[in-house]
Amino acid sequence: MSLVRGTTVLEGIHDILPEWAALCMAVVTQLGDVWFLLLVAIGASWALEDERGRKQGPWPLAVVVGGLALLSALKYAFAMPRPETVLMPVENAPEALRPWYSNLGTAAGYGFPSGHALGSTVTFGLLAAVLDVGTRRQRIAVAAAIVGLVSFSRLVLGVHYPIDIVAGVLVGLAYLGATLWLVERTSVDRTTVTLAIASGLALVAAVVSDGSGSMLQLLALTAGALVVWVVRNRREETRSDRRVRVARAKIRGSVVAAVAVVAVVAVGAILLDYVATRSGLFGLGVAPSLLSSDVSFA
Repeated sequence: MSLVRGTTVLEGIHDILPEWAALCMAVVTQLGDVWFLLLVAIGASWALEDERGRKQGPWPLAVVVGGLALLSALKYAFAMPRPETVLMPVENAPEALRPWYSNLGTAAGYGFPSGHALGSTVTFGLLAAVLDVGTRRQRIAVAAAIVGLVSFSRLVLGVHYPIDIVAGVLVGLAYLGATLWLVERTSVDRTTVTLAIASGLALVAAVVSDGSGSMLQLLALTAGALVVWVVRNRREETRSDRRVRVARAKIRGSVVAAVAVVAVVAVGAILLDYVATRSGLFGLGVAPSLLSSDVSFA
């Protein structure tokens, strides 16, 4: 199985590069680490606005979390080990850097597909698709460069086989493409759609992992966020409807008040004209003056 996953390619990379390259790649690989991808997704969620300048909600974050849930489901489903050989073992690292390198440059658990490849593909591919910076071609080129660099760092560190990387990128592209397709073709808001997808994938991951504690927590997080978001939207819609009703009532009240003022003034003018006529004060002419003025009461 290891031969099918690309052992020869992995060994060739390790034969060419010096051991110290692993230290450099331990830094580069953080571009595809979960903490960094979530920060990028949170930043994108704050940056994106609709045509009215309003925030669109944390749907980019939901897309990334959904990708992580899909990744977890696939890792548990295939349960494939990581490579046994690495470019630089922890004990070969400089003594002062060993704790740091052990934390950043090594990995445990299942290896297929690559989480860094899948996560970076989803995150930076999403930014390339939705951000309005530069041209679309430039954004795609930058995203591809970052994904390629992250993927290569995983091979240099020896924590993934080449096939793990290829599968991660392809699955990430398929997931991102399907999610964006659904988002653009549904009448429901983007955050609700993406949180629903993330919750469904988290449920699959929880089932495939036989009720893993972390997967159950992810399911509770995504499902809870979905419920909170839906309830929040309904309250906002109710408030919006209430504001519309209040505005309409104010308009109706203004019209009624205007009509009442006109009626009172007209009646008062007629009465005043009647009184003036009866009293011989013909010079007042109050009623004709009001009714022939330029003021419109309609």
